[in-house]
Amino acid sequence: MRSFKAPRSRITNGFTKVRSLCGASGAIRPLRTFFTLTVSGGDEGAVLRAAASLRDELRELMADEAVRDTDPEILGPAPAPVLKVNNRFRYRIFLSGKNDKPTRERMAWLLREFGKRRENRGLSLFADCNAMD
Repeated sequence: MRSFKAPRSRITNGFTKVRSLCGASGAIRPLRTFFTLTVSGGDEGAVLRAAASLRDELRELMADEAVRDTDPEILGPAPAPVLKVNNRFRYRIFLSGKNDKPTRERMAWLLREFGKRRENRGLSLFADCNAMD
């Protein structure tokens, strides 16, 4: 009986895709959730500054002992696939981690605090869980 052998290029491409989803360590992480935080506003510099400070604050929050065990990974800020829509610039921050109560509480706190800060006036922040784009 003959066994099927896929062309080498297909195997390599599939491996590359899987490896990119596994993170920098290359280890397969089951049950990971991807949170996307999107900051938008009319001034690109202000949006980028707000996204960078949001990333730093998220790193501090996720270093807490309650969520450190889930090995969260934070990426960004990165421009959205379409950077400018309706004269508003969009930058994203990605969090790969476990979708548990402590993580959701920290995300909710970030959303509330973002709106309270004076330097974020005129900017919007929204979160998406397991976005398809």
